[in-house]
Amino acid sequence: MLKYITNNKDEIIKNYNDIQPSNKETVLLNYLGELKKKVSHIPQKLHIYSTYAY
Repeated sequence: MLKYITNNKDEIIKNYNDIQPSNKETVLLNYLGELKKKVSHIPQKLHIYSTYAY
């Protein structure tokens, strides 16, 4: 996925406002949405562990 983003970033930006994204873009947007959900929990977990280090 990252390779697709890197190789096609200009095309993705150009087509960002299109009403119907391509299949690859739909898959990519879904993947990034799920990744964002998973990553949003990381700082909370790190904060919990850092409080025990003191």
